[in-house]
Amino acid sequence: KGDIVVKNGDIKVEGEVDGNITVINGQYMASTAVVTGQVEEIDEAFEWLWYKMKSSGQSFLALFE
Repeated sequence: KGDIVVKNGDIKVEGEVDGNITVINGQYMASTAVVTGQVEEIDEAFEWLWYKMKSSGQSFLALFE
């Protein structure tokens, strides 16, 4: 349960993930995996910057919930 973030590496999912998977400068591999959230692969600097801005904004908004 929970989100998984992998930086500069690969992830191979062989089971179930109840959350999002984000792979930065790596690869997501799965054959029979079940992921209830989104899978996002980030390979470029601009995408990485956008991801950091988005996740920081979400963390900030969570303070008010």
